[in-house]
Amino acid sequence: MLRKLSLVMVSLLLLPATLLAGGPPRLYLPIDGVTAKSAQASAEKLTGALADKLWKYDDEREVKIVTHGDQRYIAFPMAKDVALSDVEAALKGSRLSVPRDRLHLFGHVILEIEIGKASAKELLASLEDLKFVSVGQSQTKKDRLLVTVDMPYPEYSDGFRRGILEWETFRRNDFSSDQATRSEPPAKAADLPNYGTFRDAVAKQGASLKEVRWSPEFACRELGGVAVEETRPVAAAAAGARSAD
Repeated sequence: MLRKLSLVMVSLLLLPATLLAGGPPRLYLPIDGVTAKSAQASAEKLTGALADKLWKYDDEREVKIVTHGDQRYIAFPMAKDVALSDVEAALKGSRLSVPRDRLHLFGHVILEIEIGKASAKELLASLEDLKFVSVGQSQTKKDRLLVTVDMPYPEYSDGFRRGILEWETFRRNDFSSDQATRSEPPAKAADLPNYGTFRDAVAKQGASLKEVRWSPEFACRELGGVAVEETRPVAAAAAGARSAD
């Protein structure tokens, strides 16, 4: 009996951590340029280009195109780290693109920062000061500071299977680095920090944001970003109109 139990324990220890935690995370990123006619071909192109990043899920290893309102997203279960540049490289040569200027991030993400002469302590403090952002952990590799931050997660939607996302609110949960943030009110997509928020916060400290990446370490959850139409304040828009006149 003890021998059987020992074999079971060894087998469990050999299983990937993501499997033990309930399965791989799914990455969602908004994609511009996809039409109803090109969706299938676009999904197939991305499946081929990102093949080494994909987890075999329900006997399938593929990228899906799903929608939220009028915006289309790529969605796939992750087997390995995925960088934003990996996805953009997969889109190279096509009419498809990730709208960085409208990309608001949710869940856990790893920021790769070229630190230069900036203070790591001040960098972390500036990130921690951002609304709806918690700093989980950080480490230095050569001239890069790798910072894991987390934001609210989308409230559950089985849109990966049905092809339609129903993300209306984003909320802190048990995965949050700082459990005190669970008392925060739910956020709308526009409330979440966007790519530019992180880029500018880092730049103010004299450093440079070089990469955004997601890790399969954050198992059994939804990672990525949502596209939000950015609107200028009325006063700024009016000033711009006067300048044009």
